[in-house]
Amino acid sequence: MTKSRARLALGAFWISAGALHFVFPRTYGSIMPTYLAGRKGELVAASGAAEIVGGLAVLPERTRRAGRWWLLATVVAIFPANI
Repeated sequence: MTKSRARLALGAFWISAGALHFVFPRTYGSIMPTYLAGRKGELVAASGAAEIVGGLAVLPERTRRAGRWWLLATVVAIFPANI
């Protein structure tokens, strides 16, 4: 796989994953830690938006580096929900 195809796949993955937060918000809300229960809806939307923004940011050369760090920060922020 070439670098450009890998980058497109990465972007498509994160954009799709982020969009699914808006399609199935209850699914994502159900895996959130209990101490965040009061803000599930807002946090699901924010994490979905963050994933979409990061996926879009890794596509153009100009924003690729920032997109990489954005997605890394997003993964760290959402990690507790995935344990």
